[in-house]
Amino acid sequence: MATSIATGLQVFFYNCWLGDVSWKSNWDGTVFIEFYHNFPVRTTEDIIIIFAFGTLMGAIGGCLGSFFININTLVNIQRRRYLTTKRSKVIECVIFCMITSTVVFWFSYMGNCQPIIHTEYSE
Repeated sequence: MATSIATGLQVFFYNCWLGDVSWKSNWDGTVFIEFYHNFPVRTTEDIIIIFAFGTLMGAIGGCLGSFFININTLVNIQRRRYLTTKRSKVIECVIFCMITSTVVFWFSYMGNCQPIIHTEYSE
């Protein structure tokens, strides 16, 4: 997965360097298209800024991934220690699913969703 992302970024930056970035896409209304339509990549400085932020996002993502792996390891140690019967494992699973679905359900109402507006550059 990381190799395919790195390859995609390499192709993107190489095409930016050549000035051969085509924004024709059928991804109507995505953040990617909206951002680069309003702030096109024109200079080497733009490419350096994009590369720096991409590197920063990768570093933050790697640190967060490591953090969640450590938390998951600690949680699994506790689960092995305290959840010993089949009944307690099923109850833990049901409670976890109920909490997760409740949080996802209520998060969908917290945002201010707007319909996608078709513009001249979307096909």
